[in-house]
Amino acid sequence: MCVPDSVAGVVINFPDPWPKKNHRDRRLIDDEFLCLLASRMFAGARLEIATDHVDYAEQITAVLQRSPHFESDLDVAFTRVDEGRVQTKYQQVALAEGRVPYFYKWRRNEVPAEDHFPIPKELPMPHVIIRLPADTSEIGRHFRPAVVEQESTYIRFVEAFQSFHDGKLLIETYINEGPILQRIGLEIRARATGEIVIGLAEIGFPRPTRGVHLAIAALVQWLRREFPSLVVVQSNLQGEYADIPHKRD
Repeated sequence: MCVPDSVAGVVINFPDPWPKKNHRDRRLIDDEFLCLLASRMFAGARLEIATDHVDYAEQITAVLQRSPHFESDLDVAFTRVDEGRVQTKYQQVALAEGRVPYFYKWRRNEVPAEDHFPIPKELPMPHVIIRLPADTSEIGRHFRPAVVEQESTYIRFVEAFQSFHDGKLLIETYINEGPILQRIGLEIRARATGEIVIGLAEIGFPRPTRGVHLAIAALVQWLRREFPSLVVVQSNLQGEYADIPHKRD
């Protein structure tokens, strides 16, 4: 996480061009991304980009030229030659295949940028303890990919994986709560007492943001629809997600 006016330079080497038409919204460099960079880079900070994809180069050129926060160090938007540059393996492959890269050398100017990207507050590591008439294998058999949208948060439950070791489930989950995008694992594991614990797996060092708490709340609500007798024994979900009905036997 970078606070405003803290970044001295950004180098982006050959970002994924996502060439398929219906995947282009996944490209890193767009108007919103440049607004985010502008809010984090201080005046004079350098922005260097390299790509060998013609269509992506056209997009990069367009968004840079219409941004009020960046100026080219060159007389043109890009150059096809960057003398003295250490060539990456990818660049060598591109050149060998006849793809001459586009090199962008821009700089953050002094035009103020509004911060539309507040850093999400990190909450306690979330967990919910439940009782229901199913084990993790049965839960896994009920799983279907799903999408949840609430307020400004988009959550997609992608797939369920089960451990051969202890039977716990890992729910691959994508969370977009702009500007933070996280691909995380939600863990469903059984206790010896028969209770089920739902929490955040530590794979990839995820941040326990509001969106993660919302994702776990949505997972519990899905389980309640599948198993109406589900009982929430304990929950530390925060804020508006703390009111999942629960009780103790």
